[in-house]
Amino acid sequence: MIQTPDQYIFLHKAAQAAIVSMGTTVIFNDSKTRMQHLLTKSISGMSNMEKEFQNICAICQNESNPKTNSEAIYQNTENVKVVDTKNRFESIIPKNCYRPYLGSDSKEFDDYINAVFVQGFYKKDQQILTQLPMPSTLIDFFRLVTQHRVSLIVAFEVDKRSTDQTIANYLPSQDKPITASPFSIRSMGIKGDNMWEEHTIKVINENTKAEHDVIHLKCKVHDPDARRLLSLVNKSRSYNALANGRIIYTCRDGATYSGLACVLSLLLDRIDHDTCLAIPLVVGSVKSIRPQVISTFEHYVMLHEALQSYNDTSAAYNNMEENFFPRFSSLKNKDVDESQAQEGNVYSNM
Repeated sequence: MIQTPDQYIFLHKAAQAAIVSMGTTVIFNDSKTRMQHLLTKSISGMSNMEKEFQNICAICQNESNPKTNSEAIYQNTENVKVVDTKNRFESIIPKNCYRPYLGSDSKEFDDYINAVFVQGFYKKDQQILTQLPMPSTLIDFFRLVTQHRVSLIVAFEVDKRSTDQTIANYLPSQDKPITASPFSIRSMGIKGDNMWEEHTIKVINENTKAEHDVIHLKCKVHDPDARRLLSLVNKSRSYNALANGRIIYTCRDGATYSGLACVLSLLLDRIDHDTCLAIPLVVGSVKSIRPQVISTFEHYVMLHEALQSYNDTSAAYNNMEENFFPRFSSLKNKDVDESQAQEGNVYSNM
């Protein structure tokens, strides 16, 4: 037991996380009461939400050490310069223990891609956070998609390609496929509205003739607010419920918008399954993997606003259900009350 300094450090971080998360698990229907508590300001003028966010960041601030991360990656990579060309931002580099490895029978390709696994609510390593493909990582991106059985890609900032030359053209048009040897990427249909664009694509490995279908959901809003973010995440969750594969969240840095959407999706899964949530615990868990996720207080506030919007929508639906199906609703509420009572006993014992 406790044989290394790293294990001892881990114990202290676990204790910190437990203290920050203590008392933050709430039944979703009571989230408005907790929101009022979080917005309350102390004598110092700082709100409880700001204090909570600072505490989460304090625990995770030492998790991000680009130098240490890059040194670990270089130990497994023959060509350091190759790895350097695969990171859009030098300060955002994945740890080996979290990144997906890419397989290859050829020495032409290494195993590196700037991406990390995030535990899903229902499946292990269900989500992947990664940066938008660069010209130097275009092939690696589709190796990631095909080798790790990705069925859905949720992308932000794709339209910034017109001003950012580091973003590769990775989406085919309906009449012109994209070639990234050995892959041929073809469009199977496009639809959407003024907020999102759904693109069904087929990735074909020309060497093995293996075909892989994936849905690409692009956010067309450059800086989505809470309601728009919630709408897009709910859209992505509707696809993910029908698929058995993994989901990729991607943006320019593989953390800012992609991480925000990933965390919101995890919280919504928790709410739908358990009717409760613990925001600091989920945010801290993802930040321990990708510290740059939800790096600003503004995004932490947006996360709460999106959840409140989801709560309001759920409440409106429940009211409508009570009006039209009063007998069914009363039976349902009885079951929910009994379930919540049981959960309360469990948490009190913990």
